[in-house]
Amino acid sequence: MMKFTILFISIFILSFTGCGNSHEPPSPEEKVHAYIGDIKLDRILKVDPAEMLLVNEYYTEGKVAYTSERAGLTDRLYVMTRGSDAIEVLKSEDLEFIKKIPLQHHPRSSAYNEVLNLQLVSGKNKPMMSVIDVATDQVVSVVGENKESNVTNNYGGSNATGHPFWVSEDKFALIDREHRLILLYKIEKINNTWTTTKLSQLHTPTSVHHFIGKGNDSMNGGIAMGDQPKTLFHAVAEGSREEFISPQLLEIKLQDDALIITRTTPLLYDPNMGGHHATYHPNGKYIYFPSAEGRLYIIDRESMLVVKTIKTGKGSAHVTFVPKRDIAIVINHVDTFVTIVDSKTNTKIKDVNVSGPAIGNAKLQGHTSFTDKAQNFFYGLATDNGYIYELDLSTYKVSRKLNTGGNPVQGDVF
Repeated sequence: MMKFTILFISIFILSFTGCGNSHEPPSPEEKVHAYIGDIKLDRILKVDPAEMLLVNEYYTEGKVAYTSERAGLTDRLYVMTRGSDAIEVLKSEDLEFIKKIPLQHHPRSSAYNEVLNLQLVSGKNKPMMSVIDVATDQVVSVVGENKESNVTNNYGGSNATGHPFWVSEDKFALIDREHRLILLYKIEKINNTWTTTKLSQLHTPTSVHHFIGKGNDSMNGGIAMGDQPKTLFHAVAEGSREEFISPQLLEIKLQDDALIITRTTPLLYDPNMGGHHATYHPNGKYIYFPSAEGRLYIIDRESMLVVKTIKTGKGSAHVTFVPKRDIAIVINHVDTFVTIVDSKTNTKIKDVNVSGPAIGNAKLQGHTSFTDKAQNFFYGLATDNGYIYELDLSTYKVSRKLNTGGNPVQGDVF
């Protein structure tokens, strides 16, 4: 289960619409903010979702301000400008610029290890990964191939890597999408110097997008799986339309310093398919696996069999579970609606429109979504239409909108 040299605030009008629902103001210790990347205007937005207000904004020096992610457990943000070889570090309180962290690659996304206080940053344009010491904001290790990637015949686009993942407290995975490899590394501190060793590599059927599993609990990529051992994971192989290969759920085991595929679940082929993210059900029994043609596949973890298929929308990609309401909400990237699923019975409740039709070239719905602590409201991004929306989970109606003037796509919430 979402991070100035001069502080520059542009002036434009932000509006929101309300439908009369009341909001209990959160206590200061419960207050959260969303830090969202805007790919149209290259800026980071700090948003107060409880008030549906833009608190602040920061215009990045680097190009393609895709996301900002929390730097470990600190009050800083790591801004991933996917068109530049650097991370911009900001104070979360006022989005004040602190420094830049130079990289050998464009940053894609990150994963934090609370035990070692290290943050992995995967490469957008090269199959590389940088390891950052959060205490110093310094790169302490770089792994992978320092070469521009040319990813073809995979569903997931041109990104050189998948999302980074801590397999254990001292081991991490680099997903090389071009060569369809998962590289396993170990990092340790020897004589006060961080040292990284490549342990093994695993070939995958098509490029892999991400892992889910326990691994290092501070960055598990999903909901903890009860009695599932920390050495067992699942990963999404995206599929290839050009090669007529459907997406697959891979069961992967860490054994003797190597990752091995123990079982696979290929989805029934459809020419419009594409795998993106899978998510563990809160009860630990199922895995929800959306696919781009517009279906949600429910897979039994024990048998690795598809036990149910639910019709969703085009670009179906992310699932947010709302345990207090026994529902799951599916983001459909290239459709105007989200799909609401009853997570107790694994049945569809309804589709709910959250976006208007396309007005530009961005995805209709972005990657980041979340609920308030009480799980009364769901928040998502109508990226192409340029607003952040609030969905009332009692009525399944959009209750408020915050128009941004840009294309909000992804970020972090804390």
